[in-house]
Amino acid sequence: MQSRLTIKFILLAIILALPANTWAVIYGYIPNSADNTVSVINTADDTDISSINPLGTNPFGVAASPTGDYVYVSNRESNSVAKIDRQTGTVVTTYFVNTNPVGVAVSPDGTEVYVACQAGYLSVIDTTDNSITQILVGTSLFGVAVNPDSESIYVTDDTDNRLRIIRQSDLEIIASLEVGSAPKGIAVSPSGTKIVVVNSGANTVSVITAATNEVSAPITVENNPFGVAITNDGIYAYVTNTGNDSISKISLNDHSVVHVPLDPDSGPQGIAISPYGDQVFVVNNTANAVKAINTADDDITSATTFAVETSPVGFGKFFFPDTPSNLTATLVGKNGIDLSWNDNTDSEDGFTLERRKYINGSFFVVDDTLETNTTSYSDRDLGHNANYYYRVKAHNDAGSTLYSNIDFAQTEREDISCFIATAAHGSYWEPQVMILREFRDSFLMPNRVGKLLVKCYYRLSPPAANFIARHDNLRFAARISLVPLIGFSWLTLHYGIAISLALATGLIIAFFFTDKRLGDHTRKPL
Repeated sequence: MQSRLTIKFILLAIILALPANTWAVIYGYIPNSADNTVSVINTADDTDISSINPLGTNPFGVAASPTGDYVYVSNRESNSVAKIDRQTGTVVTTYFVNTNPVGVAVSPDGTEVYVACQAGYLSVIDTTDNSITQILVGTSLFGVAVNPDSESIYVTDDTDNRLRIIRQSDLEIIASLEVGSAPKGIAVSPSGTKIVVVNSGANTVSVITAATNEVSAPITVENNPFGVAITNDGIYAYVTNTGNDSISKISLNDHSVVHVPLDPDSGPQGIAISPYGDQVFVVNNTANAVKAINTADDDITSATTFAVETSPVGFGKFFFPDTPSNLTATLVGKNGIDLSWNDNTDSEDGFTLERRKYINGSFFVVDDTLETNTTSYSDRDLGHNANYYYRVKAHNDAGSTLYSNIDFAQTEREDISCFIATAAHGSYWEPQVMILREFRDSFLMPNRVGKLLVKCYYRLSPPAANFIARHDNLRFAARISLVPLIGFSWLTLHYGIAISLALATGLIIAFFFTDKRLGDHTRKPL
């Protein structure tokens, strides 16, 4: 018994003696194009650098899987992509794709890898069965990125000066947008609303609005921009300028630019934001080094330097994301929701869980004190008749990761026979009924008068609603009569009560004025 206690004490002492970052290490994977290796850097220790042979020639592009299991490296001269196992540091599969693969991106669920090839083809690797599909997209493809929200794939064509947009579901080209000369690097904002394209031949950057495919006016940076990375909050884009050894920090709100000079003859190319957003890592091709710069002040003098091997490129996202994934919301009882998610990191201090009510609501923090390794949460005593949406992110002293996927569950509804709108439209979940419900929750329930009106309505409406529900003609008439109220509610939800009241007043005045004039014209003299 005593010997067992002694062993346990020794093991505990060893664990306590280990450095703190032993359990919270973030690694970056940097392809070195000249010596056909991938350097693995420990971001917490600039002396801890190892090397992997990706079994190909001229490794160039890089992308990590969303769950942090694998890293994919394109070998430009051997027309292949290496799949590297994160745990073992070995190449487990080599995919032979089209000619001169450069950019690499992974689908949000990790089942597909998209490879931009300079022969003009997009090679699509199915990681579930290792099959490869080739799609002719343009003349010479370079960078590739995936929108996590709209299921769109974005590819830069650096000879046609275009951004090609491909639908993920059927791999159809759905748009071709003109950008600047020789577009190279590309990145999508975490929210999926903006796409940033680096135009190497024009010394500019183009910002595209995802919803409308509108291309901004060119944003001037410095010489020969190459790579781009967007901060976790989606506010800034960092661009490497290979031609004059600098990076440009661009505000995605007002498109203002701040230039940060780097070391002379450094040749910056690849760039990526750390998983927790506190540092930007710049791959210096000429200097054979990676610089870690704090995003809080962009001070190059305090940057940490990692010495890697010959001619590093690092074109793409060379960090494994620590973002939680596979968030699932499940209804429990009538108004409780259980949540679960995958913890993809050992670097977090805890998690922050956020929730919103209805699809147009705003997220707010449910709990930001969830401990390390938490993978579930129970949310109880929620309202009836509502959709609750959730997202989660990991955090530590450096900052927060990106958010997980969003999932929702519907709480059960109470007796809804008293709702005239529901009786008229036949379903509680019809869009028109949802508009009225959101108007009730957003503008009536928060004040005393509104609550009184709702209370009176609930008390008086059930007989009328039940009667209307049994007669099709009355249901039709009720739907027509509710149109003005639904329109007013929609305007109020989107533009505010003041604009809605002003517009309604104007319409009423115009109606009566028009009616009076028509009456004057049609009145016959005695």
